[in-house]
Amino acid sequence: MDDPPFATRASAPRRPARPARNTRALLTGSPRTILKRLAEGDPLGLRERVDARLRERWLLLDVERVHLRAMALVAHRAGSWSGRPGLERWLTNQVDAAIDEVRAEAGPGAADAIAAALGLEPRVARRLQAIFDGRSESERRIFIRIVLDGEEIGQVAREEQASITEVGRRARVVLEALMRAAEQA
Repeated sequence: MDDPPFATRASAPRRPARPARNTRALLTGSPRTILKRLAEGDPLGLRERVDARLRERWLLLDVERVHLRAMALVAHRAGSWSGRPGLERWLTNQVDAAIDEVRAEAGPGAADAIAAALGLEPRVARRLQAIFDGRSESERRIFIRIVLDGEEIGQVAREEQASITEVGRRARVVLEALMRAAEQA
């Protein structure tokens, strides 16, 4: 079974894999050489780190696209990494930069995969994704947990330390915004 085109709480791993031990050797050489090494078996665990960061930030983005961008950024910026911040923090910073770059692009991504699954036109799905991404983190998190992951609303309310009514309202606000945008498209 193929991985989903976007990470959700249910599909993403709990923690990113720890990078290979000989990291300095992996990050030495030209960006092209480094990229080739990174693409062979994901020795730095960037794919899992991308999944984890998308889940932590509650974003629906094309995981493969962000992963490829993260590999390119790591390869390109490896020569300027001095060992500070530490490797874990530096890799997370590169993944966050990749996420931010992909979010800033108006091109295809997870929206196209969602469009195909729901029978929507890609431009409509991209508009819906932009609206979704513009919602607060709290609204995105609750929407994903209840609507996409199918978690029980009472459990979500307890973990959010909010009433069931408030949690339902946050999910509904996102759903209504998406429905209005779909109707206008």
